[in-house]
Amino acid sequence: MPYQNSKKIISYISIGLLSFTMALGTQMSEASAKNANKNGNGNGNGNGNGNTTSTPVASTPTPGSTTSTPVASTPTSGTTTSTPVASTPTPVASTTPVLALSPATVVSSTATCSVTNVSLGGTTATDCKGPFQGNDTGNQSTLLSTLNSQNGSGLFDLNVGSNVQWSLAGKSDDGGNSLGFKAANDFNTGSWSLNNPFTINPTSNLSTFVISLKTSTAYSTYLFKEVDFSKTGLKGIFDTIGVALDGSGKNGKDLSHASLFVASYYKPKPPVTKVPEPAVNLSLALLALGGFKILKRKNLETAEN
Repeated sequence: MPYQNSKKIISYISIGLLSFTMALGTQMSEASAKNANKNGNGNGNGNGNGNTTSTPVASTPTPGSTTSTPVASTPTSGTTTSTPVASTPTPVASTTPVLALSPATVVSSTATCSVTNVSLGGTTATDCKGPFQGNDTGNQSTLLSTLNSQNGSGLFDLNVGSNVQWSLAGKSDDGGNSLGFKAANDFNTGSWSLNNPFTINPTSNLSTFVISLKTSTAYSTYLFKEVDFSKTGLKGIFDTIGVALDGSGKNGKDLSHASLFVASYYKPKPPVTKVPEPAVNLSLALLALGGFKILKRKNLETAEN
């Protein structure tokens, strides 16, 4: 009897231990499953939201540190790497800056001479012509020949008449001349002067002359007609603004040199009267004599009848 009771007790204990072991195993399995779910949700969702490099096309960026590049994929949970998809670049209109021209580079070609560009003792020029391209003196110049053109086509013939002979009297860069003519070379405005007055017109005892202002590649001419040096003096001023303009378009270029041309008046030759030739006179005399004889004969015949 005691032996049987011992067997029963052992059986009960074994059954209890088995039940406890099975229950403990079940609880451990459930605990492992719960831990696995927690780790999966934490790493997948947390890392996916925090560390994923999002590259959607035409979509709202995912919160966090995202860099948008054109891809055709949707980001998945967890750490993902997007594969770039080839796309056609959008042309961007380039803007090239255009530099505005500096006022200093603007060149004006509207220089026109004025009688006020040159004066003598406060008396302005009578007339002016120019500007002309080229040189006013030298072998290549045509100014002197233009002044002396015949048949009323001279440069200032309308002012002074055609019975004038022009000649070059001096230049401001020739080192000296008989009239002491000089001017402030290398300046666009300045003074000019004479040392000696001159009288050309023997009738009026007045002087007519032309001053030419020459810059780098052009010149203008200024006529002074019948000047009385006793009233004007021998000093004047000039401005090359009527010859050529500098880069600013507001001032004349520097003077290269000035030239003085003086006029000499001469009396026009009297018209030539044609004298009949001797042979013509003899023919006329014979003709008159023949006519006289014929008339005398007719008179005699009339008297006899």
